[in-house]
Amino acid sequence: MRMEIDDEEWNRAMNALKDALKSNGTAVYIRVYERIENTDQYKPISLDIAAL
Repeated sequence: MRMEIDDEEWNRAMNALKDALKSNGTAVYIRVYERIENTDQYKPISLDIAAL
């Protein structure tokens, strides 16, 4: 997106990407759950992605 490319189709595609991107702060959260045996209940699994 930082490159200056003089092509109409390219510029339309870059504008579509810019419209689709939404920033929601700086933190990223991933929630992972494990099913409890053969029930319909789940328990959360805590992951520290920053430590990976």
